[in-house]
Amino acid sequence: MIRWSHNKNGTREEFLSDLDATYEDLPKSMKLVGFKLMWDQIAPFERDAAIWLLNHDARTIHIERRVALLQYVSSLQSQLEHRHHIHHRNEHHDTKPVVIEPTTNAYTAIRSIYLGHRTIEAWVSTWSPYPNLHVYYEDLSKDDGYAALAVLLPRLGFDDTAVDSLNLAQHTHDDRDFFKLHDGGCNDRIENYDHVLDALALVHNNQSSPPSLNN
Repeated sequence: MIRWSHNKNGTREEFLSDLDATYEDLPKSMKLVGFKLMWDQIAPFERDAAIWLLNHDARTIHIERRVALLQYVSSLQSQLEHRHHIHHRNEHHDTKPVVIEPTTNAYTAIRSIYLGHRTIEAWVSTWSPYPNLHVYYEDLSKDDGYAALAVLLPRLGFDDTAVDSLNLAQHTHDDRDFFKLHDGGCNDRIENYDHVLDALALVHNNQSSPPSLNN
């Protein structure tokens, strides 16, 4: 479904056809299967997506980055490299730290990310009969990331047998592994990190109801 992050001219029929194709491509031998949908992929057809997910008895787990600023920096660095992931752990990360304008660009991006997540939560609550559960991306990316899911799955109605057999087997269209493109925190990925942090804190403190810089 990744092409729908950039496809602004696709039709409703094409969108639903791609959802069906994604579903059919999932391995049927596993008790639990899932795939990632991002808000920018479904927003143009949110009603159709909701009906499709409801008809397929889908359960949702909302995945969010713990630090919105880091999510913004990751997107900038991915754009500079023209790629969003790597297929081998030892691939070279050749992106230099970025310089960002703290109040116009960084704060606007953080606020947009925050409001986007709240929009997703509200959308899910309009159609899903299951709890709207949440997990941080950083917890899933740990070596024992399955533990974060194992805690949530019983609350979505899955039995203990399914949870006990849980593993994070990856299945992609070309059977390649996917790894994070960049490691490290904001302080070594933003060249003017101190300036950005001070400016964001100042704007944050001056807002009556600001989004959390750490959500």
